[in-house]
Amino acid sequence: NGAYVTQSELESPTIEYCREKTVNPTLGGGIILGKAGILGCVLTNEGRVGYLKIERLNPFGTESLEISFVTWNK
Repeated sequence: NGAYVTQSELESPTIEYCREKTVNPTLGGGIILGKAGILGCVLTNEGRVGYLKIERLNPFGTESLEISFVTWNK
């Protein structure tokens, strides 16, 4: 669908940081889903920049994630 995610090294990523991390999705990337607390920068299929945080793994006892997701209006 054209969306792109890459892992963030910052605990509180800014729009500028995430824009830089997602500027060229053809360079590869992807987020390693391994544990709660991991943050990722997102480029949506609408071209908006945001970030997500994995809050909990398997909250329903199945292979699922609970995430927080933020996009900026800029």
